[in-house]
Amino acid sequence: MLTVRDLSCTVSGAAVLDAVSFSLADGETLALIGPSGAGKSTLLSALAGELPFRGMAVSDRSSSVKHKSMLLCPAIRIIREEESVYQTVLSGRAPYKRFFSPFSQLDIQTAEEMICSFGLEAVRRRPLNTLPDSAYKMTLLAHHAAYSAQVLMLDNPEEGLDICSRMRLIRALRKYVFEGKRAVIFATNDLNFASQAADRFLVLKGGKTAAAGGAEIITEELIRTVFRCQKKKKKNIYNGRPEIT
Repeated sequence: MLTVRDLSCTVSGAAVLDAVSFSLADGETLALIGPSGAGKSTLLSALAGELPFRGMAVSDRSSSVKHKSMLLCPAIRIIREEESVYQTVLSGRAPYKRFFSPFSQLDIQTAEEMICSFGLEAVRRRPLNTLPDSAYKMTLLAHHAAYSAQVLMLDNPEEGLDICSRMRLIRALRKYVFEGKRAVIFATNDLNFASQAADRFLVLKGGKTAAAGGAEIITEELIRTVFRCQKKKKKNIYNGRPEIT
């Protein structure tokens, strides 16, 4: 679905990314992890076409990543806060309808599915400005997921979510990639969230690839080398995924 090869990016004269390469297949979720300043958000912005870069980044649905098959969910607040949760999620389908035309049945069905996936049924009629922080953030994520991009990119999607909302988000992302044969890339500073939500990992340090692969690459030695801290790794007894303590 997506192939990135030797992607390098310079911001304000400083090299932020240096020859980063990876590939992503249908149905996969990739976590970008690394210390603050490693280049995770910059990589997402480059893939979204918001920053110029050198190297190759192509989707099998387009010769360029600057295509509506790719979508970066920005870490910003929605402006029209008088709208309801349902209206906000449905507006994620706006690029698919003609100006002044009503939303199609597919648009409505997709919005309903995202409201259920992201656990927003109980607040669907509430205006955004009356929501608690977790529900607000989940609405923003559902709004972008409703676009149904083939590659959905998220920057710190777990930030500001309570523990129940984080669990719902993990389930929603798994459903998103599985049912639509899509892919998700997300950047995070939370290793435990990454280990529970992702199939594969790209570890960045100083703008370069420090490691890449499945859960087996998340070792205590890697954490010491990349994050410069002592952490213990164990297996979750329910799903076998790594937990960092």
